Amino acid sequence: MITESKLLVFYDSKKPFRLSCDSSAYGVGAVISHVMKDGSERPIPFASRTLSETERRRNELTLEKGLLLWGMRVVIPDKFRGRLLLELHDEHLGTSRTKALARGYLWWPYLDRDIEDMVERCSACASTRNTPKESPLHPWIWASRPGQRVHIDYTEYKGQSFLVIIDSFSKWLKVMQVKSTTSSNTIEKLRTWFASVGIPEEIVSDNGPKFTSCEFQDFMKHSGVKHTLVPPYHPQSNGLAERGVQILKKSMKEARF
Repeated sequence: MITESKLLVFYDSKKPFRLSCDSSAYGVGAVISHVMKDGSERPIPFASRTLSETERRRNELTLEKGLLLWGMRVVIPDKFRGRLLLELHDEHLGTSRTKALARGYLWWPYLDRDIEDMVERCSACASTRNTPKESPLHPWIWASRPGQRVHIDYTEYKGQSFLVIIDSFSKWLKVMQVKSTTSSNTIEKLRTWFASVGIPEEIVSDNGPKFTSCEFQDFMKHSGVKHTLVPPYHPQSNGLAERGVQILKKSMKEARF
């Protein structure tokens, strides 16, 4: 409603204007309005935005004896964070207990993430970590027609990159050489392939960044293709594409490519 011509007016340098601002714990807004002859206000432009998490927390910060506090926790400057992470992890308590210890004394943005990364990289913790149980494999539903489900993956051979496409029903294999494995190049190659054989119902890929980017997800959505993601570096989940990769490499070796 606020964008309708009955409410908004064009700026007129001859008319007085008024700036109105407001804020809350969650956002800020402002409106510049012309004051009309009858005393009413008609907005010209307006703007608003939501406060970031850091901005919302500003009201929760206090200064005591030269220390910046968030509640009862000390806000740590960037240059001291690495050393404090090492001290927190000195006894190798694991991720959860290290987070609990940190939450009692200190804070900085993305503290939990930094603790997770540190524990993940720790060789001592990795050597004592329980090996997770292997999940049972669930076979794919057998395709009943061409294009019902297509598996795709990238592979490299002698410094060159290739996009491998294989149809689950017919096992028809398509290989495209690419200059780079970006989302844009992937979309370009798939558009060419769609134009020649038609648009499949479902595409299966790993969840690498080229397949999970907003650009690629929008392309799948606008093309009307269901996009199924499987874990990267886990060939069993995308076995058909892995089989296509093996066929490609074997053929190249035999042809001495």
